[in-house]
Amino acid sequence: MPTPALQDIHQSPVISGCIDELQKGISLLNSISDSDYIHLALPYVESTIGEHFRHILDLFQSLIQKDHHGPIDYNVRRRGHEIETNKKLAITELNDVIRWLDLFPIGRLTSSISLITEVCPYKKQEHTMTSSIEREITFAALHASHHYALIKVITLSIGITTQSNFGLAPTTTTYLRGEA
Repeated sequence: MPTPALQDIHQSPVISGCIDELQKGISLLNSISDSDYIHLALPYVESTIGEHFRHILDLFQSLIQKDHHGPIDYNVRRRGHEIETNKKLAITELNDVIRWLDLFPIGRLTSSISLITEVCPYKKQEHTMTSSIEREITFAALHASHHYALIKVITLSIGITTQSNFGLAPTTTTYLRGEA
């Protein structure tokens, strides 16, 4: 992949907000033990912190690995992957996503793309739709925030304190700051 020209490198609000969200995840992972990472907090949550991070990272991997002609395929998942049990690997991959975002050319953010995803909980029903890279980066960041809320339930169940805004959507933190 060629290196983008310096004038194409940016820090758009979408990119910087996404990086901030991913750095929250790295901060949490650096503050928990390996056993916390794989702790199953039944009956509150049916998946581990590691499984949530694998899922968060799967969406970003779908964006990163998209070829220029095909759709983003959100149905590709790495269930059972080592990242679910290896906290250091999750941190490495989060940092890789941040580097990808840092180098993403601003001119490509509004590019039209297609994506494919399942849309029905009762039967396999995929749908292809149009979006933009910018919208899908935003979606992946907000999706991470949603999973952070579930991770926060796990951490609370085992007595771990997280940042006060961990697991809160940007609109919620805006409201809490009295800026809504």
